[in-house]
Amino acid sequence: MMRQAADNGMQYLIMEVSSQAYKKSRVYGLHFDIGVFLNIAADHISPVEHPSFEDYLYCKSQLMINSSKVIINRECPYYDLLAQKALAAGNQVISFGSSQSNADYRYVVDSPHEFHVATFSSQQPQLTGRFKINIPGTFNDGNALAALVVGRQFSDDTAAFAKGLEKTTVPGRMEMLSNQRGLLACVDYAHNYLSLNESFKYMKNTYPNGRLIVVIGAAGGKAESRRKDIGEALAKYADVAILTSEDNFFEDPYKIDEEIKSHIDNPDVEVHINVDRAKAIQDAFNMARPGDVMFMAAKGREQFMHEKGHDIPYVGDYQLTKKLMREYDE
Repeated sequence: MMRQAADNGMQYLIMEVSSQAYKKSRVYGLHFDIGVFLNIAADHISPVEHPSFEDYLYCKSQLMINSSKVIINRECPYYDLLAQKALAAGNQVISFGSSQSNADYRYVVDSPHEFHVATFSSQQPQLTGRFKINIPGTFNDGNALAALVVGRQFSDDTAAFAKGLEKTTVPGRMEMLSNQRGLLACVDYAHNYLSLNESFKYMKNTYPNGRLIVVIGAAGGKAESRRKDIGEALAKYADVAILTSEDNFFEDPYKIDEEIKSHIDNPDVEVHINVDRAKAIQDAFNMARPGDVMFMAAKGREQFMHEKGHDIPYVGDYQLTKKLMREYDE
């Protein structure tokens, strides 16, 4: 695919590089002009992924060695280790973060869909201005800044950056749906403690008067530590948790959900289990009241479920939620 892109005159390629890509040597020999490190938390720890968080961090940090410039979230708990690794390899380090950090580039949130940026390093290309973003959540403001910093390494056309950012949407990522009855739902791919914690916190702060109803499961056969993390995030923020199937692979979804439930130690959280995901989303609508917000986690717009070695057709969280929003207006 890279060869085809180059043959067709493409000058830039942006790709995601996972910890597994380094562990399995899938990107062996590739050197990147720019590597971006957004964040890391305990995840992907299982017999078939990483045996420990240390192994996960080691693999993920290989990007620091294999990028001429690295752009790192200054508020990542492992920033110092990552920066030292990059500098030891002779690579340039550029940092980004909120106004609470001492990053080279910093953002301040002005409203739920707007932030402004300032540059605090004379060694870096200047990036200033106000930007609008369609994807809600402060964590997405930080991610957007990282993208802006990448763009600024190649161009000073910040007006074009602003225009592009304002038009950017990601199917299945923090997609908000509502109806005239006053029901509100968010469909997102969040599936681990870090992403769920940030998403739930945003929902509770933005919609403080309603309940947070979460439909969620966990993948089977991998990232087993994630089940505890999901339970803890639910205990911290959810009012109602409807535990269901995600991608079960060869595991029993009831077992997965019971494991998550065992870590919800807040007695005020109302917990239900329905392993039929479509029916679980229907359950959320049945119990939702105007002002409540429903959060459909992990599947986004995906129209399949991994089940016992097969991809089983599935309507999709976004598609089903959109349909139910219309039906519950009638």
